[in-house]
Amino acid sequence: MQKMCLSTLGLLVLFGCGLPTAPPGSDDPAASTADPTLLDDVPAVHHFNPGPIVPPVPSPDPNPPPPGDDGDPNITLSEQGIYFGQVCPGVQAQRTLTVGNAGSGTLSITALDVSGEGFSLVDRPELPVRIRPGRTLALVLAFRVAAGSLLPFDGNLAISSNDPDEPNVNVLLSALSLPATVVANPRQIHFGRVESGGTRTRTVTISNNGRCPCYVVGSRLSGTLSRNVSLGPLPGRVDPGETTPLSIRLSCFGEDSEVDVLVRLLDRSGRSVSSIYVTGFCND
Repeated sequence: MQKMCLSTLGLLVLFGCGLPTAPPGSDDPAASTADPTLLDDVPAVHHFNPGPIVPPVPSPDPNPPPPGDDGDPNITLSEQGIYFGQVCPGVQAQRTLTVGNAGSGTLSITALDVSGEGFSLVDRPELPVRIRPGRTLALVLAFRVAAGSLLPFDGNLAISSNDPDEPNVNVLLSALSLPATVVANPRQIHFGRVESGGTRTRTVTISNNGRCPCYVVGSRLSGTLSRNVSLGPLPGRVDPGETTPLSIRLSCFGEDSEVDVLVRLLDRSGRSVSSIYVTGFCND
């Protein structure tokens, strides 16, 4: 019995070196102190920090749709009609029309057609013209004619676009270009009786009371003894507010007849701008 107890004690002593022992001052019998020499054989563990996660940037669309193509365009006009006023012949007047887009889609202007004598579009844009929502396009229209007319000039600007409600809109164009005229004072001259071989001269004043320059460059005479009536140098250009004299001469050469002549003053286009009535008598 004593030998068995000694053998058991020997086994405990033999294997007791492998049991965990509490470090000095520790109350936990399960705690153990690691041998620092054994830590050198343990491979180091390195932790990789990937940093913040950045999502990939998509490539830009090489053909992006125009802004606002998710809705319908809506064409607007600054004026429904353009009146150029009274424009002097040979002078060009300009007016501006503003085309806007009040819709939510891109407005595409596909046609701009101007009709009517004297009307035109200055610096016509290359079509199609695209107008984004909230933007505008300025169109410059012009009016010019070489000679005036007693009737008004009428025209039209036709605009075609992709507006679903108003694909075709019209802007009425109108202008006045009254013929330039001058006034002769007096408008009637009576020479009285002129003896054969004699001459007599009278002077009239040519005045321009209009707002446009007038050209007096020719004359046309008709009536009895019109060959006996002659005019002095014609005024040429007469500006608004200007006056200039014009001499008229009657010459008699053995005729015994009454003089009854209508003198028409002509502009550069051959149009009559004023007239003078001449009377008298050539006595043989």
